[in-house]
Amino acid sequence: MRAPSEIYVGNFKLDEAGEAIGQLSIAGSRSELVLSTSFAVDMESLPHEIYGRSTKGEAISCIDCIPRGQTNTIHGEENSYTSSTLFPHYVVIGREWLDQSAAEIDSISFTTEELGALVGDRLAFGWIFPKPEDLKALIGDSREEVFDGAQVAYFSGKTTIAELETNLGRISIFNSPSGESGTAHGVGITNVVRISVDMSEPITLNEAATRILVILRFLTMLSGRHQTAHQFTARRFSQDELSLPDTVHVCMARASSVEKLPTSLRFDLPLDAATRTVEFCNVMSSWIARDPKRLAARVQHANGIEYGNRYTTNRLVAAANMFDLLPKEDCPQPPELPDRLLAAASQTRLLFRDLPVSPQRDSMLQALSRLGSSTLTSKVKHRGEILLNSLEPWFPELLQVLRLAVKCRNYFVHGPSGDLDYEKVYPFLPFFTETLEFTFSVSELVECGWDVERWSRAGHTMSHSFTEFRASYRERVKALEVAGLVRGK
Repeated sequence: MRAPSEIYVGNFKLDEAGEAIGQLSIAGSRSELVLSTSFAVDMESLPHEIYGRSTKGEAISCIDCIPRGQTNTIHGEENSYTSSTLFPHYVVIGREWLDQSAAEIDSISFTTEELGALVGDRLAFGWIFPKPEDLKALIGDSREEVFDGAQVAYFSGKTTIAELETNLGRISIFNSPSGESGTAHGVGITNVVRISVDMSEPITLNEAATRILVILRFLTMLSGRHQTAHQFTARRFSQDELSLPDTVHVCMARASSVEKLPTSLRFDLPLDAATRTVEFCNVMSSWIARDPKRLAARVQHANGIEYGNRYTTNRLVAAANMFDLLPKEDCPQPPELPDRLLAAASQTRLLFRDLPVSPQRDSMLQALSRLGSSTLTSKVKHRGEILLNSLEPWFPELLQVLRLAVKCRNYFVHGPSGDLDYEKVYPFLPFFTETLEFTFSVSELVECGWDVERWSRAGHTMSHSFTEFRASYRERVKALEVAGLVRGK
């Protein structure tokens, strides 16, 4: 989904070059700042942070601007005009300009397109048909007569859905309802579910955006679909609670997938913030605490989910490589090697080290340095065993499927070798990709405290990638058995 467009017109400072009349269009990756001047402007000398004031008085901070192009127009002999176009990575709208390098943000808040469906509390809102006398007693004499058939839409007043302490700060998931006075067209209550993070110490704009990305990756894993936030609000420690926070537009945020997947039903989600709040908070807090050591692997995983129902060889390779990026504590203990083998490796290393530098020499030295380390196959198997401890009846021959998936990865990375018949495995590449991604996600959730056994016992539809994978797994394994690629028990 494309980001909505907003347009601001005003005066912008160009450091020593003076001022320019500018038009700022905020539209996600299509955002641009067009600066018009009556003098020549050197695009390379323009500051990366450009500050302006709109015609309505808003302070505009355009952060991390990069040049996109420039045109010059000449009117007559002496009048010339320059139009310079830049792309800002962030745009901050507020009462005062924001210094990108200053640590002054102590609270942020954002929402996503699907946040309400993922973590909202549907029981906080309702529709009832009260008896006329009960409604009359509630509203008093401020309204006209109440009749049979009266209807009331309500919000229970439960603002906070979940709260948890994390390494990022205190996270709150909350309802933000609003409504309008009744008219001839009716009356209603609308709600936006939001997430806020309150920091113990002020942070910079870049750090605020980084912390939001951590939460978005968690929501991506939870939903099985790419989650993004095109904007967020930021409150500075110098602002009081009555002041409006700054609005930060994230112009480089990628839009949601063009392929719109159906929203998952609530009972298909692995976690529920509203009805199993303690479990949700424990898992999310643990997941965030583990993020620094698993950042590269999780980014790889989130990028794969962004593909949706599109499968490529690159996605399969990336899905397998995630396991190679996990820290040592998530991997099996490396095998103990016999002394004779270690001695032979040491002598071989000395021989190759004395040879002239070449790709072949370097490749051999790298291979020797990995001797005794866990292989990719063993790492994937180890993560699969975590899953099977609770879900083995649902996923027979999982380790065989994972081994095949790694073989396919090796085929695309290193070329043909061994006994892999590419023509046979080609139809199963999407299945292998899903198996790797499912194993990665579920093993992580289990280690973070997810009650996977409860999930395995519950009834589900196929509205979530987890439940869809579970429902189709046995049939796809049978197809592998028919193709002679796995052996059933």
